[in-house]
Amino acid sequence: STDWTVAIGLYNMLNRTLIPTYFSRFCAGGVMVGIPIGILFIIMQKFYVEGITGGSVKG
Repeated sequence: STDWTVAIGLYNMLNRTLIPTYFSRFCAGGVMVGIPIGILFIIMQKFYVEGITGGSVKG
């Protein structure tokens, strides 16, 4: 199948013959992968911290 996720497509671009030609596209794809992860982290950070501190035991 030719339907890949962005991460798989970027991995396939690491072919030694293609990386000099598509380096700017590779970098743009890396940013496209990183932005949603960063946004999700910023939104969910409050819940992440609450979950960690909520299960702790005060000594």
